[in-house]
Amino acid sequence: LAALDEMVATANGLGAYVLWGLREKEPNTEQVTMPDDADQQAMAALATRYKDKPGVLYSLQVEPHGQHSWAELLPRWVSMTDAIRAAHPKALIFVPGTQWARYVHWALTQPVPRPNVVYVSHPYDLWTTISGTYRLDEVKAIFPVMIGEFGTGTQMDHQTVLSLLDWADSTKVSWAAWAFDDEAGPVL
Repeated sequence: LAALDEMVATANGLGAYVLWGLREKEPNTEQVTMPDDADQQAMAALATRYKDKPGVLYSLQVEPHGQHSWAELLPRWVSMTDAIRAAHPKALIFVPGTQWARYVHWALTQPVPRPNVVYVSHPYDLWTTISGTYRLDEVKAIFPVMIGEFGTGTQMDHQTVLSLLDWADSTKVSWAAWAFDDEAGPVL
């Protein structure tokens, strides 16, 4: 926790944000496919710890995956949002989509019924798929959207990265790439 406190203090001192998100149970292990009660309690504990710190944001999970559908994830997203907000009522919550956070279009018919949520997509596909199947234009017309990860590698080529950045710039959608590295993939 001391290391986390140091990160928050450094970010606050620079006017930057910290986005806490569930990825794995222990460092350097497999990502969890879907959060459980213990994960929810951990995120609520972070919200309690940092409720008075500006610039601390909460992502419910980095990349839900496996066979978990939106119908299965939605109740967990609502309960996690409520647990975080019980400690930090004004917390901004980032909600990932299905299939490694790719698809957030489920929010069009079944949104998280809470205010101040941002839907996060990790669009690791070619631009033709992202610009069509992902339905990001439709989602962003109603809800805040963030592109949480992308980069050249397994499914995404350099031209797709450029197209995605052009789209994000023209639509004012925020983004964070994965990763500013030339060896770990996918890379920006």
